[in-house]
Amino acid sequence: MPGGHSPNALLAAYPLLASQLLEYCLEREVRSSLQLLPGWPPGGRNPRLNPGDAKAEVDSGVSELIGYGAGLTPDGDDFLLGYLAALWPWQHLDAISAHLKLLRPAIKSQLHQTTSISRHYLELALQGHYSQSIDHLTTVLIHGGPTADVKRSAIDVMKFGSSSGADCLGGFLRGIRALGKVEQKEMN
Repeated sequence: MPGGHSPNALLAAYPLLASQLLEYCLEREVRSSLQLLPGWPPGGRNPRLNPGDAKAEVDSGVSELIGYGAGLTPDGDDFLLGYLAALWPWQHLDAISAHLKLLRPAIKSQLHQTTSISRHYLELALQGHYSQSIDHLTTVLIHGGPTADVKRSAIDVMKFGSSSGADCLGGFLRGIRALGKVEQKEMN
């Protein structure tokens, strides 16, 4: 895997992580009310968050996610957590910084719409604090860990809860795609 604290390391890992997520969910019959990958699962809500979105679009995208789904930590909240975790190390990039400046207050203003457990996790995420498993995955990716370490780290993230970890990895993957859009715009 490529490394060197570059977004390219995350972008290069996307296909591996996406296949890990799909394989894990199919093997364990993990159910989410969200599309964790483009078009999959069919019928799931497709989260709408993208760098470059105006405030109203970010507010609407967050509003559709906060508290959405079942469980102590609803699917939408876990997805947001993963999305934030993927973008957090890249806030030095202007487009990511601008996106996070809209995303943070949108999430904060909606926290009353979710469970107390989920609210706590999201409050920590807004400060850059994530679980050990998501921190480890981020570190392995940024520093270009071996493929086996990336796979193990992804599985460790997905093991959390019945669908929470898969939702979180789905959000993380959406964050990687968002980062890819930013990188592509900067290259043009």
